[in-house]
Amino acid sequence: MKKHARMILALMLFGSYACSGEPGPKEGAPASTVVSNHLSLLPETTHLLIYANMKALKETPLGAEIGREVDRKIRNEHDDESYRRFVEQTGFVFERDVQEIWISGGNTGEYDEHSGGAIVHGDFDQDKIIDFAKKDRVWEEEFEGHKIYRSESHKDKFAFAFLNDETVVLGEEPWLKTIILQTKGGKSMIDNPDMSRFLSKISNKNYFWGVVDMGGNKWAENLRQHGSPFRGAESLEKMKSLVFYANVDQKAELIMNGDFTTADEAELFADMLNGFKAMAKMMVSDDKEAIDMLNEIRIKTAGPGLRLTLNIDKNFLNKLEQKRQKFEKIEL
Repeated sequence: MKKHARMILALMLFGSYACSGEPGPKEGAPASTVVSNHLSLLPETTHLLIYANMKALKETPLGAEIGREVDRKIRNEHDDESYRRFVEQTGFVFERDVQEIWISGGNTGEYDEHSGGAIVHGDFDQDKIIDFAKKDRVWEEEFEGHKIYRSESHKDKFAFAFLNDETVVLGEEPWLKTIILQTKGGKSMIDNPDMSRFLSKISNKNYFWGVVDMGGNKWAENLRQHGSPFRGAESLEKMKSLVFYANVDQKAELIMNGDFTTADEAELFADMLNGFKAMAKMMVSDDKEAIDMLNEIRIKTAGPGLRLTLNIDKNFLNKLEQKRQKFEKIEL
């Protein structure tokens, strides 16, 4: 079940990010009677949130165009027997039936502060998906009126539960239980003044966005101390917050805003990013197209703030795929 659950989550995320061009959710699906505001399901101690609206993305010109290519690749690459069996037995097509995804993480109080998971809104046949999962060895637990399903292995905390016919939660079991408790009310992420302030900085919440509150979190420090190959981890510790979002139409504009304590810290981080960019350009110096692509990344500072922008169109993505192996060799 662990393998299938993670496959479900990975494909959901891939489908939403790629703006699939499959037909939209089936008409006539009942309106959600349990969840009116998915943000209210996230605990007040949430420090990270990424949102993707698959339905809105695939209705844009760029999303529809990319979606047709993504759909072809998904069908070609996921031709293994377990994938086909899942689709046939559940009737669930990831790139068609997922509408929205919230990926969340952070301190959940008594539980591990790094726990998290995803809330997925879509068109599900709950009984068929549960029946399929039960063909694997799973534990089934009743918790606050909901059934939680997880691997039979006690070491594996990954689990999933349906909140209603349109909403499934996937992630570490302690975090998942926190989400179920949130359905009964109480303070949520909306009541967190820092996260609310970061959300207010996002000018376009229609497609894809995220917020990371780095204050008090040690993930960047842990990244550096545990031997991460990313040499910028120490500089990340100076960042207070990261907010990003995308404007999508014929093209996609990705905007990332980092907030630092001082203008000097922001400038140092920008210098580091520009250094990485220059190093990458040297490593692909024989490829003018690759250099032009790197030049599309624009970095600037204003006081303690840093802004990175990147414009993407279908041609850019085609070139990125063609040069993927070359870019993968660049170590930051």
